[in-house]
Amino acid sequence: MNKRIAGIALAGALALTPIASPTASAAAAAAYVTVKSGDTLGGIASKHHTTWQKLKSINHLSNANLIYPGQKIYMSATSTSTTAPASTTAASSTSSGTKIVNQAKKYIGTRYVYGGTSPSSGFDCSGLTYYTFKKLGKTIPRVADAQYRSSTKVKTPKKGDLVFVHDSSGHVYHVAIYVNSTTWLESERPGKGVNYYKPWSKSVYYGRYTVK
Repeated sequence: MNKRIAGIALAGALALTPIASPTASAAAAAAYVTVKSGDTLGGIASKHHTTWQKLKSINHLSNANLIYPGQKIYMSATSTSTTAPASTTAASSTSSGTKIVNQAKKYIGTRYVYGGTSPSSGFDCSGLTYYTFKKLGKTIPRVADAQYRSSTKVKTPKKGDLVFVHDSSGHVYHVAIYVNSTTWLESERPGKGVNYYKPWSKSVYYGRYTVK
């Protein structure tokens, strides 16, 4: 084969070499997406060229509408097992803190009612925590200050711990459930019922109750 023919053959071979799609490569490179405020599972799925149903299955989500800021949404079953070993995921899903948050988030959308202690009547802040623990088989005091006093005090909060907001004299007047450093789950105030909220006070104590 002369040099001209060899050159044409080589050029033809190079032309037939498949080139990976930049978009597909970028999507494959993202092992997970960290949920930001305003994100939806459908929106995340669209950006990564997949379906919300697939992401719901991969991430073992019971409700596709209940994702929260700071949560990691894995793009594939492989990335889930690589980034978060199955044993760790299984242990986390059954931990006390996860059970508390999973129970409380069932009441998202319930209106704020002072003195309320049930989804049908509405919740105030401590009514939500009282009812959540009651459904998990644990009885805690009814009001925020008493809940703090009987809890195990902690300095570094974990998922499912209680956040107690206090005034300048140290008196506790509000309680929320700690989800992560940027998210509380609470029945905040009139007009703002049970939902995920950004931390709105630094005058806080942390307390812990555990459930089986």
